Amino acid sequence: MALALDWCFTDARVTAVLIDPLERNVRARAFYERLGFVEVGPRRFGSDDCVVYRISREGWLAQA
Repeated sequence: MALALDWCFTDARVTAVLIDPLERNVRARAFYERLGFVEVGPRRFGSDDCVVYRISREGWLAQA
C-alpha cells in the first residue's frame, strides 16, 4: 500500500486518496488508520455499508 500511495502522489495533481472499506471490516480499517488515513464518515454504496477514509498528500509525505 505504501508503494501505491507513493505512486499516487508522484502526480502533483493528486492532493488526496480516498478509500471506502466495508464498515464491518475492522482489520482493514485499522490497517488504513495505521497508514495515516483519517475517517471521513460512513457512506452507503448500493447495499454496502462503508466508511470513507482520506489521506492527504501532506499527511502521507509527513510520515515519509
